[in-house]
Amino acid sequence: MFKASLVNPSQTHGQPLEDLKQIRGFVGGRSLIAFIDLPWVPIYIAVLFLFHVWYGVFGVIAVVILAALAVANEASTQVPLARSHNDSVAARNLAASQTRNAEVVEAMGMMQRLRGRWRQVYDGSIILGRALAPIDQLISGWKQFASARTAYTRLDELLADFPARGDPMSLPAPEGRLGVEGLVVLPPGSNKPVVRGLSFELDPGEALGVVGPSGAGKSSLARALLGVWPAASGKVRLDGADLSRWNREELGAHVGYLPQDIELFAGSVAENIARFHDYNPEDYVDAAQRVGVHHLILGLPDHYDTQIGPGGSALSGGQRQRIALARAIYGSPKLVVLDEPNASLDEQGEADLLTSLDRLKQADCTVVLISHRPGILMRMDKLLVMKDGAAAAFGARDEILPRLTGKPQQGVSQLKAQGSAKRGPAAS
Repeated sequence: MFKASLVNPSQTHGQPLEDLKQIRGFVGGRSLIAFIDLPWVPIYIAVLFLFHVWYGVFGVIAVVILAALAVANEASTQVPLARSHNDSVAARNLAASQTRNAEVVEAMGMMQRLRGRWRQVYDGSIILGRALAPIDQLISGWKQFASARTAYTRLDELLADFPARGDPMSLPAPEGRLGVEGLVVLPPGSNKPVVRGLSFELDPGEALGVVGPSGAGKSSLARALLGVWPAASGKVRLDGADLSRWNREELGAHVGYLPQDIELFAGSVAENIARFHDYNPEDYVDAAQRVGVHHLILGLPDHYDTQIGPGGSALSGGQRQRIALARAIYGSPKLVVLDEPNASLDEQGEADLLTSLDRLKQADCTVVLISHRPGILMRMDKLLVMKDGAAAAFGARDEILPRLTGKPQQGVSQLKAQGSAKRGPAAS
């Protein structure tokens, strides 16, 4: 499901869970046995009539009584079955919200933990439904058989399209050395490259600013740098190892990602910042303090235990962005990719962001940042200007920035002044 969401992010991919439920209910229940026994019912009734007519009459009456009991069972179990269905819907919605944010899940290695969270919600539904299922399955056996057959076909096709990924060999924790070699990226389902022939290198602690017009391929590059979109050609290397060779669950702890379209997960603020790890309060509070969101969280009803609702619906856009930024830098990652991190920030929020960037660089974290605001570009060591998916310019900040401003000396000095003014006391 997560792989399908990465390839077709605009579609809903919750159906396989329902398909699996249909197959499990049919194979694990009594419906299959009922199908085998059903053809014998008329024969047994006929044999009863051969022994004595009243035996046969009694058998027919018993069949009618059992049918009536089945109808009564349907009426009596309607309410608990509805509750079981509601639990299933809640679990399905949780899974759907997780697959919608598949890029973050893949980039930061959160799938195992979120899948465990889904199972906690789903287990109660399974037990309640199983307790009420036998008679209901017997009555609806043929319908289940047809549904299970269709569901099996769909699951078989899904698993053929997205085979299980083997576990790569564990690699040492990365230092943050990023290398891009002739990178070509194709969007899922498209044959037209959105990134063409990019090559560059970043040492640990260096920050790269990526600029360019809309549709230049900046966000596509961000996905490729994290392995969310595989390279159609070329390589993305972290500490010299091809990114596709890293174990995603192990690599996720060393990577931070802030996508352009931010979505948080149903749970507490602390759980979201800590990526649903078995978290230590000191760690998630430290991450929140580093991005200047700690005092904002203390203003929430239950502080770090505040439930934010699906997608972070209980928070404003700026609050979601700053909490997502804290999630991106949680645990001292060695590679952080930020796509328009200041899009929803006010002046103070941007000043806190600049301070966070300085601290990431001091900790030898490699940063790739996509932004159009000149003040934040002054914190970068290198700039990459993209146009039509290719590099229009790449080099040191002081070399590239004057080309963007059109004023070789004055432009740079003005931008430095802007950056210092926005930074204020919080960044100094």
